[in-house]
Amino acid sequence: MKEKNLEQILTTYKNKSNKDLANILVTLEVDFNNIKKIVLEVSDTLEEVETVYDLVYAELQHRMKFEDKKDES
Repeated sequence: MKEKNLEQILTTYKNKSNKDLANILVTLEVDFNNIKKIVLEVSDTLEEVETVYDLVYAELQHRMKFEDKKDES
């Protein structure tokens, strides 16, 4: 659902029929679940990327014998 549709719902929901409100709830639930699924997938992917990055960075750091300037702070 687009932001404009959400704004319209927020401004008109008190004037909607019960049937309209029920339809809106179904739509919002579907959108919420889809967005939640995407956020969780992105979160998992981000965690995996961070883990691999840290492993590769540590290996390069070990091979090149350099220190991370972040560690000096």
